[in-house]
Amino acid sequence: GKNINKLMELIYRSLPQIVRIKIKIPINAKSNSFISWIYEKANVLGISYNGFATMEIECNSSIKERIIKEGKNLDGTIIP
Repeated sequence: GKNINKLMELIYRSLPQIVRIKIKIPINAKSNSFISWIYEKANVLGISYNGFATMEIECNSSIKERIIKEGKNLDGTIIP
């Protein structure tokens, strides 16, 4: 009973938390390889192209921080 609940809580806390992020980046050679990397590391929920690539992504929190950092290095913006 109680020990199972404690174990389940411990397991849940130790698992990476899934988060969503939306990012807009300019389209160029560097961003194309970044987009490919995102497809390898995260779940891309949607992408649209309109002068920029706008991506909606689901990933764990550690990947999110890396996406934000790399996206900003490419003059991208995070969409709230």
